[in-house]
Amino acid sequence: MSRTFLIIETDPIVAEDLRQTVEEVDPTAKVRIAGSSTLANWLEALNEPIDIAILHGSFAQLEATGVLNALAERDTRIVILSAAAEDVSERHAGVRIVTLPFSAGMIRDAILAA
Repeated sequence: MSRTFLIIETDPIVAEDLRQTVEEVDPTAKVRIAGSSTLANWLEALNEPIDIAILHGSFAQLEATGVLNALAERDTRIVILSAAAEDVSERHAGVRIVTLPFSAGMIRDAILAA
C-alpha cells in the first residue's frame, strides 16, 4: 500500500528536491506539496490519511501555529527541517528533526526512521 507524504515548504526548488528524495525512498508514494499558508486547506481537502509530513520551520513555530497538533491528531509522523538542533522526543515522540542544511541522505534516514 502506498504511503501519502505531505511536504510543507514555501521554496519550490527545495520542495521539488524533497519530493524527489521521497520518491527515491518510496517509489509508490503519493506526494502532496503545500506552502505553509495553504496548510489548513490541505488538511481539510485530503480525505486520505497523511502518513508522513515534512515541514520546514522551528519546532516552537510549528507548535505555536497548531500545525504539529493538527498532524498528530491524524497520526501523522513528522519530519521537521530546522536551523537548530532540538530534542523534542519528550514532547512529541513521532517527530524527527533534520538540521539545516540537509542532504538527501539525511532526509532518507529521517523518512525511514519515522
